[in-house]
Amino acid sequence: MITAVHRSTIFKSSAFADSFIATMQQRYAVDFNRIPGQDAAQLKKKFDHLEPFQPIDDTINQHAILAFNAESKKEYIETFPQRVNCFFNHLGIQELYLLQFTNTNLVKDFPFQNFHNRNSFKRLAANNGNRRGYLLPVSALATVFPLFFFSGVYDLPVIFLLTATGSVPIAVQLCDDGNLHINFQERYSEDIRAAATEAGFEIGDLEICSLYSVHYLDKKKV
Repeated sequence: MITAVHRSTIFKSSAFADSFIATMQQRYAVDFNRIPGQDAAQLKKKFDHLEPFQPIDDTINQHAILAFNAESKKEYIETFPQRVNCFFNHLGIQELYLLQFTNTNLVKDFPFQNFHNRNSFKRLAANNGNRRGYLLPVSALATVFPLFFFSGVYDLPVIFLLTATGSVPIAVQLCDDGNLHINFQERYSEDIRAAATEAGFEIGDLEICSLYSVHYLDKKKV
C-alpha cells in the first residue's frame, strides 16, 4: 500500500517535485539566521533541498484552494478523502508521493492528533530507515490521508501530495484549515478546475479558508 522512499529519489525522478520543494524551502529559509548557531543548525537539518537538481520546462505559477463544506468532523473524515480520491482519479493520477516540504521523519516527528494515528501510520510505514518520503497509490488515500487530519501543525503546510505517476503534475498541500492548496502549471488549469468541480469541491483563493475550516466544526456534532 505504501512504500518508503528517499527524498532525493523523489526529486530526481520528478522535475516538478524537484522544483516545487526547492522553491518552498527557499521561501521559508529566508526567515532563518545563517550565522552559526541554533538557526543555522536547524536550517541544515530541515532544509535539505534548497537548490533543484534539474531544470523544469514550465513555471509552476498557478494556485487554487479546494474546500469541502462538511457539516461535521465525522462527515469531513469520512467524505473528504473520497473527494480527494475522485479529484486525482479524474486527472488520471495513479500514484502519489507523500512528504513534508522539510526533511522530516513523519513516523517519529510529525505531530499527529493522537497516538492511534501515529501508530497506524507507523504500521503502514514500518522499516523506513532514513527515508523521509512515501509512494502510495491513490486508492490508499482513504486509509492514509485521514491520519494527518487535525494535527498539531499550524501556520505551515501540514503535508504534501505530489504526482508520482500520471500526466498532470500537481502539488497538493493540506493546510491547518483542512483545505487543499494546489500548485500547478498554467497549461493544466482547465483540467484541474474541471477535476475539482467533478469531485464536488468549492474552488477559490486564500479567502476560501476563512469560509470553510475544520476549526468551525469544533462546535458541531462529531
